[in-house]
Amino acid sequence: MSNTYLLTWNPDKWDFEGGYHSFLKQVNAGEKPVLEWRAANSSIQKGDVMYLMRLGAKPRGIILKGIALGSGHPSKHYDAERAAAGEVVNRVDVQFISAGDYTKGEFIDWRILKEQFPNQNWTPQASGIRIRDKYCNDLDELWARVSNGINMPMRPKSIIRKADGTVQYVCGRCETLFIENARCPNCGQLVKE
Repeated sequence: MSNTYLLTWNPDKWDFEGGYHSFLKQVNAGEKPVLEWRAANSSIQKGDVMYLMRLGAKPRGIILKGIALGSGHPSKHYDAERAAAGEVVNRVDVQFISAGDYTKGEFIDWRILKEQFPNQNWTPQASGIRIRDKYCNDLDELWARVSNGINMPMRPKSIIRKADGTVQYVCGRCETLFIENARCPNCGQLVKE
């Protein structure tokens, strides 16, 4: 049986390459990108569930879900000066499988987590703490409600049929204009007429 862990991300200290929304597009396009993430807990094993909590700047809450691809391993510190001094941290390779756009309310707010799961620390000082077993099923269900939004077919806001036969959609979620496709190339929303 796998365990569940809480990773943390503070955008004031580090950002995803290309920014979070670029990473969000990769996940929502089904690419399942892998990142090496700092995790203080050395008990993480392959197959463990990993949730990522956005801390620091508001909004704060769970925005990503992933799977550990192996156990933790030592790696250079992310801060260049500390790495140059020889400091290492424990990291785990995580394949991210679902994501929410926190700017559109697609996340689990930390206040909801505190209310529904009061005996769990949702704002830890260290990334990679274990989530209590008694909360895991309910947390998975809560996340499914947040993350399935882009996978539920949504009608486009409008459809433009051009004289040359080209069909363009305006995404009902983010209002991006795109040529006929199953998903919006901007936000990943599944689109169906």
